[in-house]
Amino acid sequence: MEDVNLLLSFIVNEVESGKKTIRGGVVVNGDNIINLVNRIRIAVSSMNGEEQLREANERAKKIVALAEQTRSQLLDESDVMRQAQAEATRILSDAQRRKEAVETQVKNNVAEMLFSVRNSLLNAQKSVEESLIRLKNGNKQ
Repeated sequence: MEDVNLLLSFIVNEVESGKKTIRGGVVVNGDNIINLVNRIRIAVSSMNGEEQLREANERAKKIVALAEQTRSQLLDESDVMRQAQAEATRILSDAQRRKEAVETQVKNNVAEMLFSVRNSLLNAQKSVEESLIRLKNGNKQ
């Protein structure tokens, strides 16, 4: 890309070195001036293109930064989800173990009570049978 200030300096030199007219004007080489103006136009449009490219690059960088931030958030959320899932699994496992322990304890307590009731009933049956025998024996005499 050509330097616009340098091209403008060439135009100024062309005008300053041109022949002066009676009316205060200057006679210049029109082809040189037109060539320099065309080169300035190209340089300016190139600068506009470069500015657009710079702006597009800045927008692209912002988009990439936002995408990276979003990716990080998603990874963090995913990590939080994994941790929460692991914690939920641990809690469920603990609850299952406690439930099984309580069920075992209840079964053992019920079995103990039933054995105790059975023994009490057996003792009561024995007492009833002995009483019946005594009654029978006492009635015969």
